[in-house]
Amino acid sequence: MPRQWKVVQIVREKFTCRDCEKISQAPAPFAVLPRGLAGPSLLAMILFEKYGQHQPLNRQSERYAREGIDLSVSTLADQIGGCAVLLRPLYELIRFVEIWHEENFIEVESEGANNVGRSSACETSTHSRYCYSLRRRDSTCVLADNIRA
Repeated sequence: MPRQWKVVQIVREKFTCRDCEKISQAPAPFAVLPRGLAGPSLLAMILFEKYGQHQPLNRQSERYAREGIDLSVSTLADQIGGCAVLLRPLYELIRFVEIWHEENFIEVESEGANNVGRSSACETSTHSRYCYSLRRRDSTCVLADNIRA
């Protein structure tokens, strides 16, 4: 099934008071980039394809054109530049944080009814698991997850 696009057109009507001639207008909706054309999902898609899939902007522009969306390379570059400015504080926060990642294959003794009543001479039931752990260098906190192999 091909991707579907929708264009949201926002109409903000202006009203004037007949007595005092004051003009009032509803506030503009939130936009990720000031005066930006793209919504958050399109920006995420552009950024992911650029940095996650390593797809150049000219190929993205050509693909959007085949789907009926006219986005020039310069427009895509402007959107990426705006997102880079917005994401700069996040980059500054995590820039000097070293994250250690380990992936281990371990044998785990099974728990539960299979091991009840077995003496130490009996064979124990084990299964293999992967243990993933992430930790910051300056922290003793460890985020770990294990998955059955």
